[in-house]
Amino acid sequence: MIANTTAKRLGLNSFLITSGLDSIRQAFERTLDFARSQERLRDENQFLRQVIRGQIGQTVVFDDGGLFFSTLEEPAEDILELLRREIPLIQGETRRRITRNLDGMLYSIRAQRITAGSLSCVAFFFTARKSPIPSGQMGIRFSTSVEAEDAFYNSIFSFAGTVGDQQEEIARVNQSTAPIMVAGEDGTGKEPIISIIYLRSALKNNPLVSVNCSLLNEKSWAFLLEHHNSPLADEGNTLYFSSVDVLTAERRGQLLAALSEMEVCRRNRVIFSCVCQSGEYITLAGAEIMDKLCCLSLYLPPLCSQPDRIPPLVNLSLSHLNVELARQIVGAEPEAIELLKSFSWPHNYTQFRRVIGELAVTAEGQIITAESVRSLLKKERYVGAFSTGAENAAAPLDLNRTLDEISRDVAFRVLEETGGNQTAAAKRLGISRTTLWRLTRDV
Repeated sequence: MIANTTAKRLGLNSFLITSGLDSIRQAFERTLDFARSQERLRDENQFLRQVIRGQIGQTVVFDDGGLFFSTLEEPAEDILELLRREIPLIQGETRRRITRNLDGMLYSIRAQRITAGSLSCVAFFFTARKSPIPSGQMGIRFSTSVEAEDAFYNSIFSFAGTVGDQQEEIARVNQSTAPIMVAGEDGTGKEPIISIIYLRSALKNNPLVSVNCSLLNEKSWAFLLEHHNSPLADEGNTLYFSSVDVLTAERRGQLLAALSEMEVCRRNRVIFSCVCQSGEYITLAGAEIMDKLCCLSLYLPPLCSQPDRIPPLVNLSLSHLNVELARQIVGAEPEAIELLKSFSWPHNYTQFRRVIGELAVTAEGQIITAESVRSLLKKERYVGAFSTGAENAAAPLDLNRTLDEISRDVAFRVLEETGGNQTAAAKRLGISRTTLWRLTRDV
């Protein structure tokens, strides 16, 4: 009794055995309870040690019962709700990196499921910073694997079969961590192919950072090259630079210097794309980047080089469109199919999807007629002639036509460049507004 009293006074755990078998049994049961309590404390201690080791800013932890731990100074339901939506995507103990915009703030999040003994929680470690300018104006977009997958399956390329043709090439380039150059004409599906490369890579749990070179302004260019929060300063991500052809020689040199000096390609997976003109396999800008960074190459052929793909594509496109149309379009006349097969498709699959959509909506019956195809493709020929592509360059003139048709192409190009101002276009062409109207009136 004296020893028991002294132990309690010193803050020690003790068990007093008086006499008899029941007293001994009770002492053992209390000992087991104490051991279980210590085990729980040890598990929690180990768990919190892992949490603290992962600290990069704020920490929020959820268990099965809800919010378990948070370092947020005040309740922030919008942030907590954003994090709750990510919980089902955290599988196993694989770390996942996420970037989210919320109320003008850019959140860089690292998520991980942590298990210690009987505890299993999802921990989020994140920092927040004010976006330098809205991401849509910057030309820099962050996507998760779920968003990349959704974007792919909502495009024509999910059923067009183009990815199936590139399966071996995708597997080949994904065996290496070397940079990749994806080349092809406008509308051949570079972004969907890059989404698949990303989704099948070892970095799919980290963000896909897309840099649209045609949208970069002075501020976003400075942010990309100089800011400490630039994607170039991060690691473990997939960086995709689209339309590198629009970069000036000076900017191209600056980008190549930054990628080399900062060892970006060693710390991240880097992918480029360039937009070729008809008959090209790579552009001069694309070739320069390929040579300087020793890129692997992936070429996407144009739709016009695969006319046998048109008939099944028409049927597949109509099947998808029929879900939303008030009436069912069952197919197209044989002559209509031949017209579609012989068209040049300057904007390839994206133009094809739009054309089929317009033909389906404007069809008078359940069959797309040759006359409706002929009428629509007549307009599309001029769209292809003067529309700006992804590299802000007009397509070359098709000289295998009559002088009147070529003159119309030139007139439409100048109209486009003058923003539709007929007076300015006529002055530039050296003709009257009446002559300009006569050149364009039939379309």
